[in-house]
Amino acid sequence: YSIAIAPEGTRVHNHAVGRFKLGAFELAQRSGFPITPIVIHNSGKRLAPKSTQLTPGTVNISVLPSSKVAKDEDLTAAATQMEQRYEACLTAGY
Repeated sequence: YSIAIAPEGTRVHNHAVGRFKLGAFELAQRSGFPITPIVIHNSGKRLAPKSTQLTPGTVNISVLPSSKVAKDEDLTAAATQMEQRYEACLTAGY
């Protein structure tokens, strides 16, 4: 089974990466299943937040290596580490 979760919640207007919420990390920790981060580049240029108007163009996707959240791992630390990986991928561009 797969579950898709947007750990930031809703999209923001300033294009900054929001703080990751801990629910996805707790779910991964309790289930023992890994988290596979998927970074979507350029989506804000194609569909602005709170808009229904699509703009033609390319949206690139990066699939980062999966990682597990250990049973005794601090969830805030796990989320922060994942945020850093996500942000590094966005910064590197596509």
